[in-house]
Amino acid sequence: METKKSVVISSPRINTKKVEKFVEMLAPKYELGVNVTIVTWHPDAYVYGKDYVRMELLERLRRAGFEVRLRNEDCERFAVIDNQVVWYGSINLLSKEDAEDNIMRVCDAEIAAEVLELM
Repeated sequence: METKKSVVISSPRINTKKVEKFVEMLAPKYELGVNVTIVTWHPDAYVYGKDYVRMELLERLRRAGFEVRLRNEDCERFAVIDNQVVWYGSINLLSKEDAEDNIMRVCDAEIAAEVLELM
């Protein structure tokens, strides 16, 4: 991933495979000074699954140095890189994808700022 300053990932759901993949990809960037923020549902907001697994995943993200922001509702699906590149769509970037998921890429600082206001 090409980033020099910041990465914000908003994904309502998280799973082990995707969290580990993103930690592996972004931890070296964090060590170089890139700020990484993850926005996701609070474990209590889920209606199924095991809270302790999600708590362990959130702790894994924190141990990697990432800021974790928890939401109880209204968690969008997007990534913003360096306040310039926006990936936005129906895909949960930190969870299982679906065949009908979609995502689009836009390079625009104004749109990035608007998307970041959703946090």
